[in-house]
Amino acid sequence: MVKVSSGVRDQIRKKLEEFTPQKYPGSILHRLAGLPVDDYLTTNYDTFLIQILESQHYRTSHRQNSETKYSIRRHVCMENGRRSLRIWNIHGTYDERPSSFTIQYGYEHYCGCIGKIDNYLKGTYTYSVQTQKKEIASIPEKLRKPQLQQGESWIDLFFFSNVYIMGLNLSSEEIDLLYILNLRSRWLRDLKKARYIQNRIVFYGQPVKAMKALLEEFDVEVCSSSPAPPGKNADGPDYEKYYKAVLRDIRSRIKQEH
Repeated sequence: MVKVSSGVRDQIRKKLEEFTPQKYPGSILHRLAGLPVDDYLTTNYDTFLIQILESQHYRTSHRQNSETKYSIRRHVCMENGRRSLRIWNIHGTYDERPSSFTIQYGYEHYCGCIGKIDNYLKGTYTYSVQTQKKEIASIPEKLRKPQLQQGESWIDLFFFSNVYIMGLNLSSEEIDLLYILNLRSRWLRDLKKARYIQNRIVFYGQPVKAMKALLEEFDVEVCSSSPAPPGKNADGPDYEKYYKAVLRDIRSRIKQEH
């Protein structure tokens, strides 16, 4: 099992090292990096976005990489003097702590991650800093007491910030994210909790009918027609045009929020 994991890791590393800002100067990610947001969540394993920001004179001010298997708190803080932001590779990255396997893959790894997420949501998640045990309040408690919202994890964003999802096929395989959305929707139907949940979650794409119905049941706004996703026979330029339209829509929504 160890040999298989090592082999998979090495294959992923070699493949991801091909993606650099220099090779893809017109990438949509360059436009994404310009959005006026505080946090980026990505299920990708690469550091493409970090490299783009570095080319735009951002520097890494802090790394939270104490986790060796999961990525509940793992993130990178970047700033350029005028703006600071965080990047969360929520399924791990390929180049951090090469001695440990942080890339999330496989049934066992996903199930373990869901257990950690459940603990975090319900206030039973703990971790250690220099042998000192740290406890984190549950999401419902944080909702009632904003002073407890310390931003320890990307999970918080699904309850305290507007979230825009693009470029992700939010299918049944993304069981960890669906678990969060499911619990959030249940809390929205609880009169004691619902009044504290004021954020919105927007999904851009054209999921299959059943998944669209599920997302809407989870109180996710599904933008499946405006902007209109490319058809089945679409090529590269069609997708580029689509994602540019999505980014314009996100930027417009963010502007309205302020």
